[in-house]
Formats: sequence, C-alpha cells, structure tokens
Amino acid sequence: QVRNELPRSLVSHFAYQATPRLLLASQMTWVNWKRSFVTLPVALSNGSNLGINTLLGSSSLNDAVPLQWKDRYSQHAGFEWALLENVKFRGGYSHAGNPVPASTLSPLTAAILRQQLTAGLGWHRHRVSSDLAYSYGFTASASNGRSALLSGEYANSVVRAGIQALTLGTSFTF
Repeated sequence: QVRNELPRSLVSHFAYQATPRLLLASQMTWVNWKRSFVTLPVALSNGSNLGINTLLGSSSLNDAVPLQWKDRYSQHAGFEWALLENVKFRGGYSHAGNPVPASTLSPLTAAILRQQLTAGLGWHRHRVSSDLAYSYGFTASASNGRSALLSGEYANSVVRAGIQALTLGTSFTF
C-alpha cells in the first residue's frame, strides 16, 4: 500500500473568442507539491517470500521514501479553430517547472517533464462528442549527484523521461 496525498492547486485561466471561429486560451497553475510530497509512505504486508521475511524478521514493512518536492508553476496556452460547425481543431503548448529535487530523484519519482505540445480534433453532433488528441512531452533530463535516499542507491545517476500519447474519447449526453 502506498498512500498519496494529492496536492492543492490554484488555477487561473483566461479565454478570448478572437473571431467567431477562433478561441484563444491561457492558464497559469500553481501546485502545492511541497506540502503533499514530503515523503511517500509505503506499507507492505503479508509478504510471501521466505528469504525477505527472514531478513526483515517480519512479513510486513513500513517505510517512508523521502521526496521533498518543491511547489511549482505551469503555464499553458492553446487555441481552438472551428473547421466546420461541429468539427474543431485544437492545439496547445505547456511549460512546467520540475518539482523533484536532485537529491531525491529516482526513476520511480521522475516527474521531470517540462514542455509539452498537443494537437487534436473534436467532433460534436446532438448528444454525442468525440475527441482525438496527440500529445508530445519533450524528453527532459535530470541528474542526481548525492542521493538523500537510503544507501544512496541513485547517486550519480541521470534520469531521462519523455512521453507521447494518442487518446480517443467519446461521450454521450443523457
């Protein structure tokens, strides 16, 4: 069991209908990572590996992984262009600060992505909507000189992360 406390956030956004077919939007977000991601509590129970249970002297383990994340801001900008009355093309860009300090960086907590581009098509007719979107998160890199994690297992390591996603969603209004 891993218990996460989701962070608080504050969001401000602005949308402007520039023309009947073009909507422009921007958003600024602050995320309170510092309060929520101080540590990551991990509770393991009912272990079935005899070797590990013997080493621990128990079939359970309670631990807390230090995180010490920092509060961060992110900025987003996008547009929606009406190709037809019921078909819209959307695009956007996002930039966010890395909340993960180098001292607690690991491949398991590598939320280091900073920039993302998105594009998509939306279709709506009567009570049915469908959206197809592609997003590309540019590869980000972070390094860890001296690790604050137990035994320093990730000391002098580099983590690289990038993401691409293709999503399709359909909704029906009742």
